[in-house]
Amino acid sequence: MKIEGVEFKIKQRVIAQVNDAYLEEGKIHFIVGKNGAGKTSLLKILSGLEKNYTGDIHFLGRNLSDWSTEDLAQRRAVLSQSNFNAFPIKVEELVMMGRYPYFKQNASQRDKEIVAEAINLFNLDEFVGRDFLSLSGGERQRVLFAKCIAQVWGKEQHRKYLFLDEPLTYLDVEYQVQFLRLLHELIDRFNLTVVGVIHDINLAVNYGENFLLMHKGKCVEQGSASEVLNLENMRKYFRVSPEVIASRSSNFFVF
Repeated sequence: MKIEGVEFKIKQRVIAQVNDAYLEEGKIHFIVGKNGAGKTSLLKILSGLEKNYTGDIHFLGRNLSDWSTEDLAQRRAVLSQSNFNAFPIKVEELVMMGRYPYFKQNASQRDKEIVAEAINLFNLDEFVGRDFLSLSGGERQRVLFAKCIAQVWGKEQHRKYLFLDEPLTYLDVEYQVQFLRLLHELIDRFNLTVVGVIHDINLAVNYGENFLLMHKGKCVEQGSASEVLNLENMRKYFRVSPEVIASRSSNFFVF
């Protein structure tokens, strides 16, 4: 995905701006920054949910604005911050919603198999038959993960994208780590590229491969963890001066 001169404004106020960035396929890209920096707005633009922007986004061979809603739904899934709770629905029925882009009336046997596999992948079998609204926040989040994975299930010629807005919300530490490890496995399994908004800097550093740093609506840095989430930028953009503890694989910040 290549981003060129993208700008989104509301009443002349810059909400999200990226002059030039490249998100390599098959990687985990994290959008980081303080609250109000424009992270979620940028994610909505990149995922095709927000269309009122200027500039160009090249997505899987053509401009993002040229994709129909139907075609885009088969190439990317989006996990938003809003925890789906509009009406009572069984867990397996919600996960099946991830397969809606692939059939018009009735789900195929393969669609049903994919839903069952996605439920199993997130250890949700015990919740089959349960009302989604009866689950805890963390349990709901895992069901929503399963729905997104069901949507991008399968390894095809073209890669698919998974857009995640604060995916670790409501999750216990155990499931946070499990999910981030699972993302790396699914990248190869399903030809995935992951673009996510994340607040936990230590988890971002340990599991992300490329970073976009947003500040006051603008992307001010892009690159690896050492290039973007270094002490200088932590002080400049996050207004903190953490202690850095080096490990064999990466650094940890102690605040």
